[in-house]
Amino acid sequence: MQILTESLIFKKYANRRLYSMSQSKYVTLDDISEFICKGHEVKVIDAKTEEDVTALILTQIILEQTKNKNTLLPVPLLHFMIRYRMIY
Repeated sequence: MQILTESLIFKKYANRRLYSMSQSKYVTLDDISEFICKGHEVKVIDAKTEEDVTALILTQIILEQTKNKNTLLPVPLLHFMIRYRMIY
């Protein structure tokens, strides 16, 4: 799979809505997940503070996907992430 070099930019609003700057429309977490699966890099910016919240949104996508499939991340991976402060 080829990773496209230009990042797609999204704005996250206080009402938890995500807005695609390139498409000029609101999108869902599933839409962002699809962009990533197609090889796009994404960047999510908080609309009010302009803080980069990409990691938060990507984590939310992973948690939603595992919840929907009724699976969890492997316990050893969770231990590893906490132990090495990978989630901070």
